[in-house]
Amino acid sequence: MANLRLSVLGPLTATLDGRPVDLGGPRQRAVLAALVAAGPRMVGTEELLTDAWPAGTAPNVGTLHHYVSQLRAALEPGRASGASPEVLVRRGPGYALVVPPEAVDAVRFARLAARGADALATGRAGEAVELLSTALDLWRGPAYADVDTEGLAPVAVRLTEQRLAATEDLLDALLRTGRAADAVGRAREHTAEHPLRERGWELLALALYRSGRQADALAALGTVRRVLAEELGLDPGPGLAAVEAAVRAHDPALDPAVEPRPDPGAAPPTAPPVGTALPVPLTDLVGRDGELASVDAALEQARLVTLTGPGGVGKTRLALAVASRWAGRGHGVVLAELDALDDATLLPATVASALGIPGVPDARRLADVVGDRRVLLVLDNCEHLVDAVADLLTTLLARTAGVRVLATSRESLDVAGETVREIGPLDPAGHAVELFVQRVRAVLPDWAPDDPEQRAVRAVCAGLDGLPLAVELAAARMRVLSAEQLAEGLADRFALLGEAPRGAPRSQQGLEQTVDWSYRTLDPRERELFRRLAVFAGSFDLTAAAAVASPSAGWAATGPAPTVPLLAGLVRRSLLSVRPGPGDRRYRMLETLRAFALERSSETEREEVRTLHRRHVIRRAQAAERLVRGPDSAAALAGLRRDTPEHRTALASAIAAGDDDALLDLTAALSWHWYRSGDLVEGRRALERAAATVERPDPRSQVRRARALVGLGGLQYLAGEPGAAAAVLGAAAEHADRGGDAAVRATATAWRAHMLSFTAPAADALALAEDAVVQARAVGEGWIEAEALMILGMALRTTGSERDPRPVLAAAVDTAERAGYAWGAVSSTWALMKAAVDADDLTGALAAAARMREPLTADSDVTSWLVLVHTTAAVLARTGRVVEAATLAGAVAEHGGRIGFDPARMDPVDGPREAAAVRNGLPRNEHRRATAAGRELGREQVDALLRELLG
Repeated sequence: MANLRLSVLGPLTATLDGRPVDLGGPRQRAVLAALVAAGPRMVGTEELLTDAWPAGTAPNVGTLHHYVSQLRAALEPGRASGASPEVLVRRGPGYALVVPPEAVDAVRFARLAARGADALATGRAGEAVELLSTALDLWRGPAYADVDTEGLAPVAVRLTEQRLAATEDLLDALLRTGRAADAVGRAREHTAEHPLRERGWELLALALYRSGRQADALAALGTVRRVLAEELGLDPGPGLAAVEAAVRAHDPALDPAVEPRPDPGAAPPTAPPVGTALPVPLTDLVGRDGELASVDAALEQARLVTLTGPGGVGKTRLALAVASRWAGRGHGVVLAELDALDDATLLPATVASALGIPGVPDARRLADVVGDRRVLLVLDNCEHLVDAVADLLTTLLARTAGVRVLATSRESLDVAGETVREIGPLDPAGHAVELFVQRVRAVLPDWAPDDPEQRAVRAVCAGLDGLPLAVELAAARMRVLSAEQLAEGLADRFALLGEAPRGAPRSQQGLEQTVDWSYRTLDPRERELFRRLAVFAGSFDLTAAAAVASPSAGWAATGPAPTVPLLAGLVRRSLLSVRPGPGDRRYRMLETLRAFALERSSETEREEVRTLHRRHVIRRAQAAERLVRGPDSAAALAGLRRDTPEHRTALASAIAAGDDDALLDLTAALSWHWYRSGDLVEGRRALERAAATVERPDPRSQVRRARALVGLGGLQYLAGEPGAAAAVLGAAAEHADRGGDAAVRATATAWRAHMLSFTAPAADALALAEDAVVQARAVGEGWIEAEALMILGMALRTTGSERDPRPVLAAAVDTAERAGYAWGAVSSTWALMKAAVDADDLTGALAAAARMREPLTADSDVTSWLVLVHTTAAVLARTGRVVEAATLAGAVAEHGGRIGFDPARMDPVDGPREAAAVRNGLPRNEHRRATAAGRELGREQVDALLRELLG
């Protein structure tokens, strides 16, 4: 192919081997411009007509086809008659321009500008000058200067904004290399053309000051102050104000710190990856160099890039490769896997969790919390949540400046500003064969195919149309079949891998038939297990797999062992992936395979499996519930966090099936996990749904309801609603009494006494708390007695009783420790901390806080940890360490706000006055600065500060 170059940074031009190409009239040029702007993405005929003609003037499709024919003749003058076009190709219902990314000057500019920005950010200003100068030299005028269609206006605006940012980066780089005089002229020109860009004025003032022209610098700052006031009615922003103050004060910080000229023989330093949370691929990416470069470049230009294509085409693998590149350049990268998420209302919380922000309930709040963070967010498998993802990103991208998104989906998200990259199959005669051979040698390292086998491999890849998942599935069969046998087996499958039957969804064309071929190689019991395992939304272990297997498999009588050969067969055929790690092996089914398996199941089988799945999830949650109040709490809570996708699936299926017993059992079992982990919004919603089920009079149902109501009361308490919690816990005690469960009754009674200590007469609260201790001791459960004693001690404090609460609370700590109940000991210690403050023993209070920190960290507790930090801040304020106190208060506000939790509201007696003690300890401005610093601290940093403060 001739060397084709396309230029849009100015008038639209094209050259072939350095010679200009006649692109025809304005409408024909507009058609080419629209295709250049789309990159390799297919542009439908309707979209081309809209983009290339003014509104209301589009001709018929025949005119468009004529212009395309003329452009093909101009761009490929040597193409033989009848040969397929290689540059302007027909693709689906439209056309695509197929050229190397570097053939377009806008792409070269974006890459150079991004590399320049990276060099500037990592201290390589000299290199940045070279890169940014080269990038800006590509511009010959306004982008798409001679194309007069509204459809290209957003593209031109985006390119112009990138040009302005690159210009300002270049000015910054010139200043950092000591070339202030060079920067002055460029900065004056820039601010004259773009007088509302404050960064340009900041750089101009700095360039003038460093050139020894303080008066001119102040004059420039006065000019921008007038311009902003007259044009926008605004004062200069904080950046300009800070520069002006520094210029007036001759601040030494403005003096140049010129970086040394680099040693041309030394490798440039590289910034370490930060904030990266990506799985490490175990295999190489094959045949995607072009797409990798294209997507990388697209992500430099657009804040949202979506990879589309059929399931199994390799969207996720490509997205991870692009993200790894960004991580390697020092960008923060976070992966949010959405394939396990079925409830669209939980999307913001899921994305927030990936970002390390648990419990955010909506997109607007997520955007507010993310703020100005710079991060690449990879959203994987969006196809079943397209509308929800689109709504989330519309808000998130509009309200944040530093977030970029790389999404994978079977369809585009249709969000404003979205750039779509369609990922196609591999070349069947080239990279698909390479992929096949590589995967076979991973399991048969000594395989050396002869000529007949190589021909058979090429035949297999051609028969599978180069679809990566299908190729890998075929390669996995090489353990038991030869290449010739594979080729022969595919002979009668070509029709199945072509056009889909009428009415089949687009997402299953091609891939479904490939998976079906693998599915047919399974024996009947393997097929059945494959279908049944599709019930799992996330990863699962051997016991879980056995739990949903058909009772005919025999595992119920002999344990899960009979399931092992069946699982092994599925793993061999790549229908299950193995997730290695500490502990038991875990398995996961790809989302596409899961959809295939579910489609092959009958409704009767699906309902049976969903029932078995609910029972298994409930058993596992209840087993963990028995451990979370004992010495194994950390592992139990970690397991519950890992199983969250299954909890959500089981809750949804219980609601759909009207299985009220399962709903009550599961929400009750999870309530303490929600309490400790800070999943307050999700937990309360589920518990309220369970509480709304129809009540039944039998004892077992009464106990189920009582346990769920205890959990609901706990979350209401955390929300600062002691009155509502008291009513719910009172009802729980009555249900437990009718059901004959003394343990639940004692727990409900104790926690109701705690709520009444805030809202009812002191005598009533104390009497109920005393009764709870009696009930708890009668039950004989150490953790229940520890909680009851703790609540009695707290009630003695909060109600103003003359009785000293400390002996009761010390007994609560001792009882909890004997039971191995770390949280009970910690919370009782918290109450002792408050009692020490009452006695003006601030040293003792801080010593109590020091004992609490480590157990809460070990459990990854969220709510009680926030309570500890809040109370510690109040004690520090009383000791005179008011800056540290305000810093901790800022951290509590930030971390608590993410999950909707405020320790001061939860503790209505002490909380408000503790907050006031911190707030009043400093002048307002100093308090604001200290709390702002606290808001910037992550949990590990807060823990480090606590460790330093508490010793």
